[in-house]
Amino acid sequence: INEYRTSLRSNRHRKMFDKISAESRRVQGAVQGNTEVIKGIKNILNKDQYFADVLKINKDVNQHKLRISMTSDGQVNLNSMHKFNPSELYNLGKEGRAQLFSSLGTASVNTSNVPTRITPSTTAVTGYLDGEEEPRGMLVGIHPGEIIRIGTLLVRVSASGAENVALLLENLSQDVYANLMTVAFNVLSNLVPEEIARLRLLSPDEDLIVQTVKFVFNYLRHQRPFGDPSRETDNGIMVVLAEFFQNGMIRQDTILHLKDQLLNWVDSEIHQRRQQYPNKKSIVCAKCNGILFV
Repeated sequence: INEYRTSLRSNRHRKMFDKISAESRRVQGAVQGNTEVIKGIKNILNKDQYFADVLKINKDVNQHKLRISMTSDGQVNLNSMHKFNPSELYNLGKEGRAQLFSSLGTASVNTSNVPTRITPSTTAVTGYLDGEEEPRGMLVGIHPGEIIRIGTLLVRVSASGAENVALLLENLSQDVYANLMTVAFNVLSNLVPEEIARLRLLSPDEDLIVQTVKFVFNYLRHQRPFGDPSRETDNGIMVVLAEFFQNGMIRQDTILHLKDQLLNWVDSEIHQRRQQYPNKKSIVCAKCNGILFV
């Protein structure tokens, strides 16, 4: 994203890019918002014309108190609900835009603004090669201390959680990483409180995000969690990931199927622990029937 921003021809275009990409992150959260922007910029045929048009309509957008973001197909989204081609909005003329923008109403903002610039977060990992110390930068897509909105959930990312996700996915390409995180967050957003409680009870010391990402990664790699290592490469994961997207959008049916697989795995793990530790005391949650062995 930062490389694309640098390639824009003027500071005014870069400011417009900062504005619409920040709004995408505010609405959808950091990871999903950045994923939307990455897909969107790939679908913009003429970036100079695109941001010139956005710049020309920006004053009217501000006057009508609208919020503008980018969509995965390279359009703009007004108030997170109305998708338009920016050139078509410009061609409406000032009066046409005023009439249209008035009909949309002002934006309803329930979450605070996010930074307009992305600062890559890296955790230094020290490695050794031939007796010499070699620093290795590990890009983390979720940042320690960040609070991410996932559906109706607000999830805080711990330092250990961010590091565990980065280590787990460090060999994936940027696109595969972004798509995998999108799938994982969509699965998590579809869990109801009782199901989340079951997942927490299964591994109370592990972050909710880490648990979900770990399951999704192993499922995509093996087509079932912790199965035989048959899909070790990035390309193998890409093949399975393709089933979760259609025309740049998440397929809800595949997300719900993956959610069912996750819950089935949780139940099987609980059953296995019962068999493995028959003498341990189990605490049953009254809400979700989840079991914690102590």
